[in-house]
Amino acid sequence: MILASSFSFAQQPTPLQFHGASLGQPASAYIDCTSYKLLNTRFHPMLGFKNKAAKTLKEICDGGSNHILIGATEIGGFMNPVEDTDMAFFNAGRIFEIGLFMHKQAFDNVVADMTVKLGRGPDNTDPQVLQNAMGAHWSFGQASWLADDMLIRVKESVNNTRIPPVADGVMVEITDPKNMPTEKRASSL
Repeated sequence: MILASSFSFAQQPTPLQFHGASLGQPASAYIDCTSYKLLNTRFHPMLGFKNKAAKTLKEICDGGSNHILIGATEIGGFMNPVEDTDMAFFNAGRIFEIGLFMHKQAFDNVVADMTVKLGRGPDNTDPQVLQNAMGAHWSFGQASWLADDMLIRVKESVNNTRIPPVADGVMVEITDPKNMPTEKRASSL
């Protein structure tokens, strides 16, 4: 009897964490859903107005869709400030997408870290190619994985205001395609 019951408590795999967030995490990990106040002051709702922010937090707790919490960390000097940004996108009270924007990170280092975290290399490494009106081309890094009900994309962030364009950081998107709001899913038409 003891042997049979011990098998029923098999450990579930730990979800992958990305800057402390994981897909499927409930809103209650970020918001006190009784007072609609943030538990972590690093994050804030997308809308800056206080009454709109409280309404957004309530909607996230109540299972609304397409709401975002953003956490930003300022890096850089006084004359050249930039922000690293973490975003958590909610649908039905759970995170369905995590977005990370990291300045001062090299694309190759982020891909190597993601390869270690996932235990294998990317499924696709086709570069993103930009072209100007004169026909000049520039290639920037891009990699993607499809693993454990996750789509992960790592791309060099490109500053198009400079000529030639330059990479100014790395963007990472982690998406749970099955829990994505219907209007955000790719159309089959």
